[in-house]
Amino acid sequence: MKRISIGNTLDYHYKLVILLAIMPMVLISIFFMVNIFQYRQSIENINDVNKLNSEMAVKIDNSVFYLITGKPTKMQDPTEVILHYQKELDKLKDSSSSFDQQQTLDVAIRILDTDLHYVNTIKKNIKVEKPVRDSEAILVEIRNVNVLLKDTLQEFVTGEINLSNKKSNQIFQTIIILIFLEICLVIVLVIIISRNKKNLNARIKVPMDKLLTSLSEVSKGNLNTQVESSEIVEFDILSSEVNQMTTQIKALLEQNDRKQQAIAKAELRALQAQITPHFIYNSLDAIITLSELDEPERVVETTLALSNFFKLTLNNGNDWVTVQQEIEHVKSYLQILKTRYGSIMEYEITIDPKIETVKMLKMILQPIVENAMYHGIKHSRRRGLIQVNGSQQDQRLVFEVTDNGVGMSPQQIETLQKNIRELDPTGVSGGYGLYNIYRRLRLYFGETAELKLASQENQGTIVTIILPLQTDAFQEMGNEDA
Repeated sequence: MKRISIGNTLDYHYKLVILLAIMPMVLISIFFMVNIFQYRQSIENINDVNKLNSEMAVKIDNSVFYLITGKPTKMQDPTEVILHYQKELDKLKDSSSSFDQQQTLDVAIRILDTDLHYVNTIKKNIKVEKPVRDSEAILVEIRNVNVLLKDTLQEFVTGEINLSNKKSNQIFQTIIILIFLEICLVIVLVIIISRNKKNLNARIKVPMDKLLTSLSEVSKGNLNTQVESSEIVEFDILSSEVNQMTTQIKALLEQNDRKQQAIAKAELRALQAQITPHFIYNSLDAIITLSELDEPERVVETTLALSNFFKLTLNNGNDWVTVQQEIEHVKSYLQILKTRYGSIMEYEITIDPKIETVKMLKMILQPIVENAMYHGIKHSRRRGLIQVNGSQQDQRLVFEVTDNGVGMSPQQIETLQKNIRELDPTGVSGGYGLYNIYRRLRLYFGETAELKLASQENQGTIVTIILPLQTDAFQEMGNEDA
């Protein structure tokens, strides 16, 4: 196949081509680079805030603790620690392009001001030699404030992720505009050349049609399209560039999907790893009380239950457990609650023995039981009863957690279901554990898993979890992704 060049033929049109091609490309390139910069800035902000969120509360807590206890330490003064993190948040605020995000960081800075006020109060207490318990009470308040600080920074991360998605869409739209301008440019060139050399126009037509067809497919989202090579050198190069561009776009989109999944899994792991401090404190208080009452058998029983609870929670970092292990986890939790609340709470667990060795995603049932206790039974005046049932129906595992607590009105249940299914935590009140579970189910199982709610006011609530039976290969893949 004879290869030809149209460069010499179009030489006298050089200035016109510069005017038609360079100016639009410069404008689009500037727009493209600005969006790329903002997108990368959002990603950096997410990484910075995640790093701060993982260390801030711990360092503030430790520095205040050592200040109260008066132990010798190389740790910074709490005031210096807080001021340091305020400076870091100010830097993030300056780099954020969103007014809403800046306001969120303002809230976080004001929360640190609250911590600073508490630290100053502790220092005054130490100076006037007030009892240590006064300062310890303030430390508890600081820890509660730091929980709010974590939630605020997590809200900032969510906002930055949304901004990143918007910038990603803008970048994609810019690419479409660039392709459209390339098409328009080529059409104009064909018109100009056709007036002067009909023969060259005839030879360009066939490869041009192929290129336009391929570009049209790309504009529709078909990134697997490959442009065929041409006998004309310029078109052959253009085809190669288009093919390379579509390949890179496809790779970038796949990379972006993987990053989004990694961020979501990291967030869920962080939520999964959290254990309510009050639960730990209350458990230890219950053990101390039993010890003071000289009930060693119940002390041993409760301590073992707490130990098993933590052991099954961690599970060596694995996401999958047997149904029996998950039920043991729930039993340990309920046993601790029973020790604390005594006769005001009873529980019943009924599990089909056939499914005890079946693998399932861990920490699915315990948050539901916790919800039933603290948002249902605890607010009821009658003796509480929590029932956990598990069975296999066809190729699915079905679990039901039932309580006889205060229940919910139809409007409340509708609002809760709507916010959970729309993955919107802002409207989830008293049901964040259910929201977390639903996110995990969607992440691991997609549409094949279900979370159902049924409730009546002053009667109780039933939460039903339906899971597909998983193969060993699926479980191994899930643990590798972890």
